[in-house]
Amino acid sequence: MAGGFIAYQDEEHGLGFKVAQILAKEYALNGKNQRGGLSVSDQKQPDSIPPKVSPRRDSTSTLASLVSHQAQFAVLPLEDDRGKYNKLSLEALIDFKDYYIEAEMRDEDDYVLAVPSVSIYELGESAFPSSHKGASHIGALPRNLEAQDLLRRRVGVIYASADALERCQAALHGYEAQGIQVQRLADNEDPYRTVLNKALEGLDQDRMIFTGLDDGDSTVKRLSGMRAANHAKPLIGVLLPRDVATMGRQTSSNGLADPSSSEYVLLDDHLEGNTKLSERFLVLSRLQERSRGAKPVIGVIGQQDVWMKKVNKAFKRFLPKSQGNYPEHKFARFLIKLDSRGKGVLDIDEITNELIRKGLSYTPIVLNKRPERLPVILEVEVPNEEQARKNFKYILSKCHLPGRNWNTRFLGGYGTDVKMDVIMPTPSHRWSWKAFTLGAIALTAATAGIWLLHYFDKLPF
Repeated sequence: MAGGFIAYQDEEHGLGFKVAQILAKEYALNGKNQRGGLSVSDQKQPDSIPPKVSPRRDSTSTLASLVSHQAQFAVLPLEDDRGKYNKLSLEALIDFKDYYIEAEMRDEDDYVLAVPSVSIYELGESAFPSSHKGASHIGALPRNLEAQDLLRRRVGVIYASADALERCQAALHGYEAQGIQVQRLADNEDPYRTVLNKALEGLDQDRMIFTGLDDGDSTVKRLSGMRAANHAKPLIGVLLPRDVATMGRQTSSNGLADPSSSEYVLLDDHLEGNTKLSERFLVLSRLQERSRGAKPVIGVIGQQDVWMKKVNKAFKRFLPKSQGNYPEHKFARFLIKLDSRGKGVLDIDEITNELIRKGLSYTPIVLNKRPERLPVILEVEVPNEEQARKNFKYILSKCHLPGRNWNTRFLGGYGTDVKMDVIMPTPSHRWSWKAFTLGAIALTAATAGIWLLHYFDKLPF
């Protein structure tokens, strides 16, 4: 990956980091993918070094690093396991061009109880003031279940985000029954950094550390001297996603995460009633520039041909395994942007009704933070069938009918084997003024006829 890296949004659960790592390993293992999203100069041979991953604070900066030719791939969060779409990511897709949606990737994680490792180091050293230990064997860290249990009894307070409180209610009720306080973190606080800073601020300020030579074997040793150390100071814990707490490290042979490889140590990695969290992401690459001599895209018909090529590619596997023939995806999903507000903009029911009639599932996402145009993103699912593809091509042609002023944009598509979980509504019917007028005339005529019959019945002849 010549000079490139994988940019990802550093979202709450840390799954973006995990997905970016998986993508980097798959890319290095497989090299060229079957969908043709990479240029020849960027192809990697199998067993190459995985590209680096780099976090960004939001979707805009993540996608900006891609289209500005800094990153090779971008990973954006799309939807969580509760059906909540990341509207900031969708807004970024509208604001930028020159990108190509390569694939959808899903991952899951669960919460664990973790404690900053600096607190456990201090606890181990405070038990032996003025201890004399080698630099590679400092502190007391839990490397077995018994040590984890002993340290859990020293926890005085557990911090948790609103999401962690909801997903781990059963476990937190159990800790509260043991006298451990549970405190909610503010929505704008990063649990990882907030609790780590609290632990650093609570370290014994009177601790002195010396470095000297051991006369016995002339190796560097650390001499730790403690003055007025608070041996009864409780530990502070925090609920973190597992991969956030371990920074994606592999577990050791005994099944526990290696405590020396992270700023946090796991004290309980099997919380009772822990509801797993999952999220799906979009993997994007830069749009390939047209080669010299390529025919320009002319008119709606030419644009539709370009879109249908993307539709057909979306069903193919992205970064398939090196060996074996893998079938295409069972479904593909496509993102279409339509404006629903503005001068001369017609109702998009014309499109949604056609989707229902054609049997194509869809989910509408309204970007209500842009009230001027009030864009609506339709995520449309297309089965991997010839008739379904023809139906979707018809939908794309309807999206560009003149006089609707929807400012339609086809953002891209991606394959999946998971069927969209939606309840298809029935088409809404809008009576035209002509039909309404004819109905009113018929009703008036019928009423007049009834009145005349009643009138003639009263006449003497």
